[in-house]
Amino acid sequence: MNVSGVIAGRGDNIQYVHTDSNHTEPLYRITPAKLISSKDYDKEKYFEMLLDSPEALFSVFGFSSSF
Repeated sequence: MNVSGVIAGRGDNIQYVHTDSNHTEPLYRITPAKLISSKDYDKEKYFEMLLDSPEALFSVFGFSSSF
């Protein structure tokens, strides 16, 4: 982040955003939130995560989306 002009010190909390979940290199799938605009996030990844949430929440009751 220091290269981009944003100073991150030791112990700073850095928030990351999914920007390209299909990239072959895992480190390029996310970007620090301070370095992107509001339209650069991976909408499909967040939609997938949103759909997975109820299954994780209700799995304790035996719910599963797979048949």
